[in-house]
Amino acid sequence: MTAASQYIPPDDVEMLSVVFGELLRDCHSRRDSPEAEDLAARLVAIYQSGVRDTMLLRKLTIPFLRQG
Repeated sequence: MTAASQYIPPDDVEMLSVVFGELLRDCHSRRDSPEAEDLAARLVAIYQSGVRDTMLLRKLTIPFLRQG
């Protein structure tokens, strides 16, 4: 993966931050928890696969939450 493909525009960083916060609330987790770190990695991976829709990002990440 090149540096250009890893670039996340500022508006998308904000969008991911909002989705991340919502998911943390849904799973009653703190930002500094190991679960939150795993969640953030999964969310970014889904984003990097091409998903930009916030509802779809949440929907695709929710099964990850339920696996733990």
